[in-house]
Amino acid sequence: MKRLSVVIGKKQYVFGQELSTEAIALRAARKKAEKVVGVIFLSCAGVFILLSVLLSFLSSTTFILTSSFWLEPNGTAMLFFIGLFFCLLTIFHLIETQTITETIPRRVIGEAVPELVPVVTDVEQVDISALFDPQMQTATDEGFSLAKQFGHAQVEPLHFFVSSLSDENAGAVLGRLQIQFSKIKEPVGRRLGTRQLGAVVELSAEAEECLLRAFVNAYMQGRHVVSAFELFYESFSHDAFVQELFFDQGVTVEQFTNMVEWVRIHEKSREQYERFQKAAARKPIGAMNRSMTSIATPTLDAFSEDLTTAAVQGRLDLLVGGESQLEQLFQIIEGGRQSVVLVGPEGVGKLAMIEGIAQLMVEERVPSILKDKRLVCLSLTTLLSGVEPAEAEDRLMQVLYEAARSGNIVLALTDLDQVTDQAAGILVEFLSRGSTFAIATTTPQGYVAAVERSVLGRVFQK
Repeated sequence: MKRLSVVIGKKQYVFGQELSTEAIALRAARKKAEKVVGVIFLSCAGVFILLSVLLSFLSSTTFILTSSFWLEPNGTAMLFFIGLFFCLLTIFHLIETQTITETIPRRVIGEAVPELVPVVTDVEQVDISALFDPQMQTATDEGFSLAKQFGHAQVEPLHFFVSSLSDENAGAVLGRLQIQFSKIKEPVGRRLGTRQLGAVVELSAEAEECLLRAFVNAYMQGRHVVSAFELFYESFSHDAFVQELFFDQGVTVEQFTNMVEWVRIHEKSREQYERFQKAAARKPIGAMNRSMTSIATPTLDAFSEDLTTAAVQGRLDLLVGGESQLEQLFQIIEGGRQSVVLVGPEGVGKLAMIEGIAQLMVEERVPSILKDKRLVCLSLTTLLSGVEPAEAEDRLMQVLYEAARSGNIVLALTDLDQVTDQAAGILVEFLSRGSTFAIATTTPQGYVAAVERSVLGRVFQK
C-alpha cells in the first residue's frame, strides 16, 4: 500500500510496483523471454546468412559480386535478405530491451531536497520502480524473496540491506572499510530469525521510505536511474541494528557515510565523463557554431584559449561540486546584468569553475544565452603586457571587436584587476553595448582595489 510520495513539479513519485511471488516470477519470466527471443533472432540471422554464403560458393565464388545476384530473383539472395532481416530484428530487439524509457527528472541547480509527504489521490502519480536500474530491481525483488523465505510479515530495511550487498559499489564500501561479510553474516542471520512472522508479506513503512529516499538521492545527484547502491545506503541508515553491527567492527556512521560519498563522487565523475563524451561528439570544434557561421578572430586566438574546444577534446578536468556558485552565476546571467566576476583567493578553483561552465556549454545544460557559444579564456595580463600603453589598448580593442563581430563568443577574463584605467574604460564601453558578455576572475584584494569602486563595477557583478 502506498503511504508516502515525493513531489517534484506537478507530479508525485511513489513506489507502486507489486511485490509478490507471482509478480517477481512474471518479471523474471519476461526477462528470460527477452533473452530467448534475442538468441532466436540472432541464430536465425546466422543460419540464413551462412546458408546464402554457402550456396553462393557452391554455385560460383563470384556470384555474390554480380549484379544478377542482387537484382534478379534467386534463392541465394532470398536467404541472404532473410538473414539480414533477422539481423535488423536482433538489433531492434536489443535496443528495445536495453533502452530506459523513463528517466529521473533533471533537478534545478540549487533546489532543496524534496521531502517525503503523504500520498495525495488527485495528483498525477509516477511509479519510481520504472526508474530502477536492473540491479536495483533485482535487489528489491530479492529483499521481498528473503522476507518470504523466512516467513516474515513485512519487508524491512534489513532485508534490503542484505539483498543490496551484491552491488559492486556496496562491496567496494565494505572492502575499503575492511568489513568482511563472513563476520557480519551470523549476527544478521540471527537478527532475521527474530523478525515478526506472518502469512502475507507486506512492505513496511520503513522499507517504503528506503525506496523513496533512494530515489531522492539519485534525483539530487542528477542521476538518470536509481541504483542498488542507494538502497544499500538507505537501508543502512534506516536500521539501527546494522549501524550497531558496523560499530562493533570499528566503523562509525560518519565513516560509513563518508565512504559512501566518496563512491558517489567517483561514480558521478565516471557517468559525467561518459555523458559528456556523448554530448561532445555533437559539439562543433573551433570557431564555427551550428548556424555554420564563422568569422576569423586571429588576434583573439593569439592571446586566448578556446575552452569549449578544450572541453570537447577532453583536456579539462571534470567539475564536481560547486553547484551553488554555478546557480548564482547563471541567475546573474539570466537576470540581464550579464557580466560576472568570480572573486576568491588564489587556488580556490575560480578557473575550475569557468572550465566547468565550458563543459556544461558542451552538454548545453546552461541558460539559453550560453547555448551554442564559444567560451574563450583571455589572459588580460598577457594581452596588455610587454608593449606600450597605446599598443596594448589597440590590442584590446581589436580583440573585443573580433569577439563582437563573431556573435558566438563569451569571454572569460582572468586577472581583471590588472586592467589599466584606460583599458578598463574600453572594456566597459564594449560590454555596455551588449554585444557579448564576460566572466572574469580576481582576488578579494584585487576586487576592492581595482573593480568595486571603478568603472568595472558598473558591468561586473560579484
